[in-house]
Formats: sequence, C-alpha cells, structure tokens
Amino acid sequence: MSFTKFSLALCAILSTLLPLTTAQAPEGKPYTDPKTNITFSTWEIGESSGSGPFTFGLALPPNALKTDATEFIGYMKCAPSNGWCGVSLGGSMTNALLVVAYADQKQNVKRSLRFTSKYTLPGVYEGNATISPIASEVEKDSFTTVFRCEECLRWAQNGTEGSAATSSGNLDLAFAVEAEGPDQGCPDEAKFRKHSGQGTWVGFVDNSTVSESYESWAGKAETVRGGGC
Repeated sequence: MSFTKFSLALCAILSTLLPLTTAQAPEGKPYTDPKTNITFSTWEIGESSGSGPFTFGLALPPNALKTDATEFIGYMKCAPSNGWCGVSLGGSMTNALLVVAYADQKQNVKRSLRFTSKYTLPGVYEGNATISPIASEVEKDSFTTVFRCEECLRWAQNGTEGSAATSSGNLDLAFAVEAEGPDQGCPDEAKFRKHSGQGTWVGFVDNSTVSESYESWAGKAETVRGGGC
C-alpha cells in the first residue's frame, strides 16, 4: 500500500498506539477560557514531529468524583492551525470513543466522533453521543475549540462497550496530531491523513475538574445539525 493511500485511512487517528507510546506524563493545570469563562483541568503535550503543542481540557459535573459522569465539556488547542488533532477517551485507538477536531478552509472549527474495533479506518460513531460547539477560534499558528460532549464518557457499538470512570479520579487518555488537515468536506465525511505525533497519558481529575457551574456552562452549547457541515 502506498503512503498516499495509507494516509487517507483514519487509522491515522492513533494507529501507532499499537503498542502505545507514553506521552510526557503532562501535569494537569487549571485553566479558565477567556471566551467562555469555563474552567478546565488541562494537559499540555509538547511539540512532536512538526505537530503540536496540543492541549486537552475537561470540565465535569459537580458529582463526577462520586458518580461516573456520562458527559463533559471539552477544550482542545491544536497546532498548526491547518492540521488536525484527536483524543481517545479510553486511551486506545480501538474500542474507545475518538474525538477529532480541525479547522476548514473557511476558518470554521469542525468536530467528529469516530469509533473502530479494529486497526482500520474508524467510521463515524453510531452510538448515542452528541458533540455541540460552545466556542472556537482560529489563529495563525493554532486553533481552539470548546464543546459539550453528551454521552461521550460511555460508549457502545457493534457489541463493544466501554466507559471512562470519573469516580476513579483518573482517566486513561490518548492523543494524535498531524500538521496537515483532512480532505475537505463535512466532519463526518472528512478523510484524515496519518498522524505524525501520538501518545497516551493518565489524566487525574479532582476538585478543580468539577464545578457547580457545569449546567450553566453546558447551556452555552449550540445545536449543530449534520455534523456541523
């Protein structure tokens, strides 16, 4: 298989996580997004092979440390601005929900939920999850997106089930980044090129990750039909 053909496969997303490469064990830090005033626990991962740095953030409902949450508000900062980035909510490419983001040619940030049980092109996730934008920004060297992801911390497809247990105080996470964005199209139709950087880390969640303001923040999310096309 030529590199060109292979690059169209969204095994591009986290495919070399077999075996998994451990990231720099980033330390979680509180961060308040100035556009939304939402406070996240964030993890920043340094530049890798021309892509990055990459930052992922989580905000959780107030009881998430006692009862496993099923949703979260996410923050992603990806570089460069014409690339793409992705997160696995289960720490692996396979059998876990994948969240992918990129900025299109019109400088609109798009998001897509993907899933695969094999190391092949992940298709659009067919489960009961919804991703809704809250705020996005595209700058010269990076883009950011804040979004609500409902039913994203548990997943089920084709007889495979999984979840991220927020009550455990830690989440197995993985990331992938690529400097060249996908072929243009609606998010659920985008063809992503092979990533140039990837890894895993454990995200520790604590009192700085949960908030009594969660419902108010979540209410800022917009309903976007057709995958944000």
